[in-house]
Parts: sequence; structure tokens; C-alpha cells
Amino acid sequence: MRNVRFGGATFIGDAAFGGATFTGDARFGGATFTGNARFGVATFAGTAQFGGASFIGDARFGVAKFLRAASFGSATFAGSAQFGDAAFAENAQFGGAVFAGDAQFKSATFDSNAGFADVTFNLRAGFRAALFGGEARFRDSIFGGDAAFIGAAFAGDACFRHATFSGGSAFDEVTFAHRARFGGAAFAGGAGFDRTTFTAYAGFGRATFVGDARFGGAAFGRGAGFGSATFAGDAWFDRTGFTGRAEFGNVTFAGDARFDSAAFNDGALFDAATFDGEARFEGTKLSGGDLTFDPWRRRKNSDLQDNARPAGDGSHP
Repeated sequence: MRNVRFGGATFIGDAAFGGATFTGDARFGGATFTGNARFGVATFAGTAQFGGASFIGDARFGVAKFLRAASFGSATFAGSAQFGDAAFAENAQFGGAVFAGDAQFKSATFDSNAGFADVTFNLRAGFRAALFGGEARFRDSIFGGDAAFIGAAFAGDACFRHATFSGGSAFDEVTFAHRARFGGAAFAGGAGFDRTTFTAYAGFGRATFVGDARFGGAAFGRGAGFGSATFAGDAWFDRTGFTGRAEFGNVTFAGDARFDSAAFNDGALFDAATFDGEARFEGTKLSGGDLTFDPWRRRKNSDLQDNARPAGDGSHP
């Protein structure tokens, strides 16, 4: 099919496009699908335009191939949204979309930028083993249910600044090849980053962890910034490796803080930090820099991040 134009159209009942090949642009912007929308295994050779579309039933795009830019900005998914194993060769834009049902992007591939800023996920959001080749933007997004990114890989910058995680969030065994930005994020449930690799700077400045936060066995390659973060539950950093400087200035540990067998290779700052629970550093190794706990020392930027970084931004310039 070439240059398909269904902008603003209403599809009564199921819309069956499974396995179809769109050789030109596919324009479904503002369309309404009253039944299930079946685009599984479809190939979009031109741009795929679904901005502002309404999917009343399930939206099935599993194993679909988007060879040009794909736009789902401000789309509404009332049923489940299935994008498992989908492949996006160019920019994929979902900014402002609302997923009322489960959103499944397991093993999806984003070769270019993936835009999920200001997205609302009311139920589960699944990005297990997803591959992000460009920038991944989840800033200000709301995860109402569990969010699973286990085994995902981010080749470009990953931005989750000011995102809200109302359920459990699992980032275990994830690889962040560039900056990981979680400044100001709110984790209401448990947050898991066990065995995660942060190759570049990881910023969690002013983040809030209501449940337990687990970073066991994680590796921070070029600095970790947790300045002014709040850990209401237990904070687990056992066996965690910090190659760059670890910054925990002005952090509040309301529960236990466990750094057993952690390795600090460029010093660690806990200046003005508050430990309300047990603080454990058994077997901790310090091979470079200082380990400081000065209760009165404060920097101009209260989050103790790099001076070139704006206050409140938990990311590196």
C-alpha cells in the first residue's frame, strides 16, 4: 500500500493490517479504532503517523518494522498496547501518549531517538531487553504500575528526570553506555538497579526513594551523584563499584544504609548526610580519594553535584 491516508477516520470493529506493507507514508493521525487495531508484523517503509490517534481496543504492533520516523505522540491507548519485538529504524515519538492498559515493548529495538517524555503509563510498562540506540527520553513520565526495564541497553543518553514510578521499578542488569539522568525522580515502590552498569555519569540528585532502593553489584564508571536524595526505605549498595567519585552529600537515609564490600576508587562524599538507621560499611574498600562525613560541610550547590551542573539537575553536563 502506498501513501495511505486515514487521518481522522473512524474504524468500526477490528482494523486488520497485520503483515501489511506500507510502501509510502501511512497517515492515521487522529484516527479512531473502535475495535482491535492489528498491525502486527507490518512494514512501514515510509513515515508512520499515528499522532493523536485513539485506540479503544488493543493496539497490536508486535514485530512491526518502522523503516522511517514513527509518530504516536498524544495517542490514547485504552486497551493493551503491544510493541514487543518491534523495530524502529528512525525516530520514534510517543511524547504525551496515554497508555490506560498494559504497554509492552519487550525486546523492541530503537535505532535512533526514542521519545517518551510526558507519557502516562496507567498499568504495567514493559521494556525488558529493549535496545535504545539513540537518546531515550522519559522525562516527566508517569508510571502508574510496575515498570520493567530488566536487561535493557541504552547506547545514548537516558533521561528519566522528574519521572514518577508509583509501582515497582526494575532496572536490574541494565547497561547505560552514556549519561543516566534520574534527577528529581520519585520512586514510590521498590527500585531495583542490581548489577546495572553505568558507563558514564549517573545522576540521581534530589531523587526520592520511598521503598527499598537496591544497587547491589552495580558498577558506576564515571561518577555517581546522589546529592540531596532521600531514601525512606533501606538503601542497598553492597558490592557496588564506584570508579569515579561517589557523591552522597546532604542525602537522607531514613532506613538502613548498606555499603558492605563496596569499592570507592575516587573517594566518596557523605558530607551533611543523615543516617537515621544502621550504616554499614563492612569490607568497604577505598583505593583513591577520601571518604568524608563532615556534618557541617556544604557546597554552594546543595545537591553537591559538579559546579557546572545546574542546581537540582542530577546529570552531568
